[in-house]
Amino acid sequence: MAEHTAEGRRARCQAVARVYRGREQVRRYVEDWLSTFDSLRLDLEDLTEVGDRVISGVHGYARGRASGVELDARFCQVWTVWRGTAVGMEEYPTRDQGLAALRSR
Repeated sequence: MAEHTAEGRRARCQAVARVYRGREQVRRYVEDWLSTFDSLRLDLEDLTEVGDRVISGVHGYARGRASGVELDARFCQVWTVWRGTAVGMEEYPTRDQGLAALRSR
């Protein structure tokens, strides 16, 4: 993912209430997040282009590495794209919350 994103890329994850800036911080966040699972599958749903943003529903299936708990969850990502490159991403618990965030800008 990092090779397809701009150096100044920013990611905001509502679940951890933190902003990650630049490829290195985003890469570390993604690696840490992925290491918590034994298995993980993410299916993109309902991709919608809204100006310079793309909103995507995500359906995730995973098994926790430490707990073995099976997860089946949906969440939303709002990507900002500039000249064909992802320059920002924000996550929201639901598609409605992601759409509301877009409308409030």
